[in-house]
Order: sequence, then structure tokens, then C-alpha cells
Amino acid sequence: MLLFVLAFVIRLAVTATLRNLHHFPNPSCCGADAIEFNDLALNLASGRGYTLNNHVTAFRAPGFPALLSLVYRVSYEDYFLAYITFCVVGALTCVATYYLARSLISERAARLSGVLLAIYFPHAYFSSTFLAEALTAFLLTLGPLLLIRFFKSGAVWLLIGAAVAFGYASLTRPFAFLCIPMSAAIIAWHSFRSGKGRVRPLLYFAIASTIVLTPWAYRNYRIYHQVVVFTTNGGSTFYGSNNDVTLHDAAHMGGWVSTTELPHRDWIDRTPDEVSHDRMEWSLGWAWVRSHWRWLPLLVLYKTGRFILPELWSQNRMFVLAQCVTYLPLAALIALGLFRNARTAAFRSPAWLVVHSVIVANLIATVVFYGSARFRDCTASVLVLYAATSVKSSLVEPAKKV
Repeated sequence: MLLFVLAFVIRLAVTATLRNLHHFPNPSCCGADAIEFNDLALNLASGRGYTLNNHVTAFRAPGFPALLSLVYRVSYEDYFLAYITFCVVGALTCVATYYLARSLISERAARLSGVLLAIYFPHAYFSSTFLAEALTAFLLTLGPLLLIRFFKSGAVWLLIGAAVAFGYASLTRPFAFLCIPMSAAIIAWHSFRSGKGRVRPLLYFAIASTIVLTPWAYRNYRIYHQVVVFTTNGGSTFYGSNNDVTLHDAAHMGGWVSTTELPHRDWIDRTPDEVSHDRMEWSLGWAWVRSHWRWLPLLVLYKTGRFILPELWSQNRMFVLAQCVTYLPLAALIALGLFRNARTAAFRSPAWLVVHSVIVANLIATVVFYGSARFRDCTASVLVLYAATSVKSSLVEPAKKV
């Protein structure tokens, strides 16, 4: 409870300092993503459906607008209530991080994990923006927590809860979908490693995650008569992050630019609908990759650099300073924790592999698309676990009786 209160107060203080709690934030602070998420939520709450500019769309993942629309159904366009909701979700993420850490390491290190996330400015900053990262961070903490608890207790409802969390995370930030097949592989390995060799847990996990994903995919198929599992903006992200500008322009190296600034925009604009629009952008992105394959290692280096470094490219110097002050010490602890524990047997256990899979999924998305401190920080709840292990001489996995 103390951890929740601490985390909530910090997030509310950050939000109240940066925003007017009764107004939507300045678009320059959070960009088109936040504007469109908010418009989708307002349209959902008012009964106009999942639409943008009076058009049915699948351009944005539905997870975050769905949550925000519930807030607006309580009180329409009440930004104060929305900010409070973000602060609550952020604080709950800190508590879930503590419980996740307690399943893996000592009580003292688990408390450290929760406190590190509570005071970590980039994670607190998510509560002041209308972006999906705060919700994603919670779901990517809850999913591993429930799955690890399943490994320890064998309770099927924990396994199903983990599948639901990962499925909803995939509908919030699609890169989280990569956690589902990796978790399924870990579940299968755990079953055979324990000597039970059961297929049933794997089936439960696959069915539960599929049930979460199916309604959105079915809705999109009815509208477009084509398969759209997540969104129709993958192509703009892929082409926008794999091009000559992100390879050679110092201000955008390893980042993203709008496809309106890239060659063959007229080809994209001539497509009849947003699914065709998306596929044309994917096609242009792949064409560039095939013709520049020798430069890809350098581009991947730039993307990884943006992922690892603080948000140095922001024009807001106070934001950069706050990032550096809280992230750089955390990064040093993360590196130390990985160095100290990389060779330990516990670090290769099924429980820890679930934790590693979240970071691996994020890194794969970074390599395919682009690097951003914002994307890294949506997995901060997992990163602080590595930081907490730096203060211990060894890892432990206590067999706790519930």
C-alpha cells in the first residue's frame, strides 16, 4: 500500500506540474498518436464506433482507446478523471513489479524493484500523456507475474490470466504479440522439464490468447474483407524507419520519419483503402531493405543506440535532463546486474526466461522498426528487475507455500 501511494503521488505530482489536469495536453508534447487515441476513445464512448474523421478504421491498436473510452463513459471528455486513471495504472504497475520481483529474488530486492520504478521519471511521465505505454507496461508486468505464479503453483486460472494479459497487451502495443509464442515455448519446455510432459497447459494458453485477439481480427475482416490482426499502420512505421533519411540524417538516424517525406508517396496515396495503403508502405519498405542490405548493420546499430540511450533528441531540455538523471544510474545498475548474473543457472530458469522474453520482443521490434527511449521505458518494470539483482551476490528462486 505504501508503494502504491508513493508511486501514485509521484505520478500525480509530475502530471500536475506538466499539464493542466482539466485539459488535453499540448499536441506538441505527445504528437499525433495521443490525439488519435483520444479521438477514438471519444467516438467509442459517444456511440460513433471505432472511427477517425468519420471513417471506420483499424489504423490504431484498440487496447488503449478502449480503456480510455470507459473513463469517458463515466464522465464524457473528463480529462481530470483520465489523468487520475493513468496515475492509478502506473502505480499498480509498480505494485505488480514488486510482486513479480518477489517471485524471482529476495524480499528486499523486490522492494527495491518497486521503488526504482516508482521514482523512475520516464515511467511517471507516461501518466501525463495520452499514449498506450502506461497500459502496456502494466500488462507486460501482469502477464509474466501470472505465468511465473503458474509455474510455481500449477493453477490453471493463472495461466489463463497470463494469456489474457499478453493478448490485451498485443492489442495495445502489437510488439507484445511476440511474447505469446515465446511464452508458449517456455510453457512447453517447463512441462517437459518438470517430467509431466503435459500438452494441456499449452493448449489453455493458446486458446485463451486467441480468444482475446479474435474479435478484433473478425471485426476488421468484416470491414475490409482482408486479414488485419492488429493495425493498418505497420507499413507506415516500417517504411518510415527503413529509408535513406533514417540512415543518413543525423537528426533521424535509427528513428522514424513520416512517409509523406519519402519517395513514391504518390503510389501510396493512389491506394483505395487503408489496408492497401498499409501494404504499399510495407512493399516500399521491403524494397528499400533489399536494395540497401549492406547498410542494415549500421542502421540496426543506430536503432539500438536510440533504444538504449536517453531521449537526447527531444527539444525539451528539462525533459532530457530528467531522463538522464533517473535513467543513467538505472542503466548502470541494469548492466551490473546482467554482468553479475548472466552465467547463473537461475537466470536460465523458465521463470526468468519469461522476463527475458519481454525484452527480447521489444528488441526485435526495435530492429524491425525503430528505436525509441519511449518504447524501452514501456518495459521498465522488467528492466528494474535486472537493476535490483545488481545489489545481490546471487539469484534465488524460493519455493514459497501459499
